[in-house]
Amino acid sequence: MDLEKQLRTGLSARAAEIDAAPTGLLDDVLAGHRRSVHRRRAALVAGVAAVLVAVAVPVGVTVTGGADGGDSSQAPVQGAFERYPIEPRGNLAEDAGYVDGLLARDWWPASVGPQPAPDTRQVVFAADVPDGVMALVTGWLDGARTGQWLGGPPGATAQELTPIAEPVPVADGQPQAFLRFVDDAGALVVVAAPGDVVEVSPRQEIAASGEIVRAPYETVGEPDGTAVVDVASLDRATFGVRVTRDGVPQEVAGGGSGSTTQDVEPDLGAGLDGAPGDPDPDLVRELVRGVLERLGLDGDGVPVGVLWGGPIGNRIQPAEAAVVTVGLPSGATVLVVGMGYGQDDVGEFSSVVGPCGQAILPAGATVDDWVVAVRCELRRLDDGASLGSQLVVVPPAGTATVQLTGAGGAVIDTRQLTGPAYVGPAPDGLQGAVALDADGAVLAQAPLLGLEPLQLD
Repeated sequence: MDLEKQLRTGLSARAAEIDAAPTGLLDDVLAGHRRSVHRRRAALVAGVAAVLVAVAVPVGVTVTGGADGGDSSQAPVQGAFERYPIEPRGNLAEDAGYVDGLLARDWWPASVGPQPAPDTRQVVFAADVPDGVMALVTGWLDGARTGQWLGGPPGATAQELTPIAEPVPVADGQPQAFLRFVDDAGALVVVAAPGDVVEVSPRQEIAASGEIVRAPYETVGEPDGTAVVDVASLDRATFGVRVTRDGVPQEVAGGGSGSTTQDVEPDLGAGLDGAPGDPDPDLVRELVRGVLERLGLDGDGVPVGVLWGGPIGNRIQPAEAAVVTVGLPSGATVLVVGMGYGQDDVGEFSSVVGPCGQAILPAGATVDDWVVAVRCELRRLDDGASLGSQLVVVPPAGTATVQLTGAGGAVIDTRQLTGPAYVGPAPDGLQGAVALDADGAVLAQAPLLGLEPLQLD
């Protein structure tokens, strides 16, 4: 997926989080984000690219892009206008005056964003939804049909609705899905083609076996291809949407406004007490919070373990890392090795917290007798340029030597262990590590830890 498109799809959600007005959206959101991370130590991300914008995208909904938000007068129209082939749907679409009001209203305040020609505008959907009103209006911009989602409080008039996302492409027949909520109230709206089967799975769970299990999909919506689902019935972090047409699955374009996760405050409890190394409590907290948010869990009664923590930075970029376990209700455990670092030479101070490696362990598994080896990539936050990679190896108790292995288990290098973990530059070709005791006996061996997803596609 194009990074800019992914970022812009989530701009409105991030703007709402930092109280940015929908004007100069890109610059305002990025600047506001940097201010917010200066106040709060770090923002959880899945990678360096995602640190700039927290993308609010429902699980199971594929995001297909967004408009550039620039001055449309600078871009020539490349294609002839083509009408959206389906008539307006939703209870408010039955009100001709309401539809006319949606067609007449500006998409953005003057000089802020693109304004499609009035004679190319169409209402695709307009309806009362739980705790509000939502509408999807399309217009012709830069030679393509573009849609804008609008939202407002219950009873809002067409002029009272406001943009709740950047404009997105709307192709003939492609299902559109959008999750909108304020606080804990809102709705998921799916707009497909008449006759399409729209199904929603309210949540997923991680079973005791470590397998990610999705709740059954249930058919929702109307014969006209639209569906409105109360957000109260969904786990906002893990629900899924599926649309089929004549038995064939369809790609669903989606987005959202409002954070997909509830605020959680992990209880680190005794996890930090006596932990090896010098773990940063703030980093540990952010890593645990990230796991809980991705799984739609709160922090109550969640056991947290810290296997090690300490500095992993190099001469270019100081950084901290921690190896953390998070217990799940099923008895399974998430093992996450994460890092955090900040930079003050990218315009304003920014910081990043994210996983280097992650795995789901079945109930009963323990990492006390494992060797955990992971590569952490350090990058600049403004352009993603590499600042080097650091190897973190946390072996079991009694380890005296760590062998670094490559293809076929061949030993690349041997490092003496002088503390509870080994940290150093990751050599080329590295694929795993072996922990040896003082007599040279193998205590544990493992490949480099990958980044196992916590959610189904």
